[in-house]
Amino acid sequence: MSNPEMRRNWAIIAETGYSEEQLADARPADYSLADIKWYSMALGLPHMLPDLCTRDIAPRTLAWLSRMAARAAVAALEEFRPK
Repeated sequence: MSNPEMRRNWAIIAETGYSEEQLADARPADYSLADIKWYSMALGLPHMLPDLCTRDIAPRTLAWLSRMAARAAVAALEEFRPK
């Protein structure tokens, strides 16, 4: 992993698992690992398929992309900011 913080967090989790405090902090999240996984692949859809990724045809997909882009964790990753 190129991100040192992610590497450090994965090493801690692999060694000790999540603490109760970390689990409690993560439970209110309104997104999942699936959102994280698919966002990196779906981000380019409006550019690759502009005729299919319109507000009329795919309003929920575009809304989801917008919500994901607004997340602090995504905004912190320069390579995943919408262009």
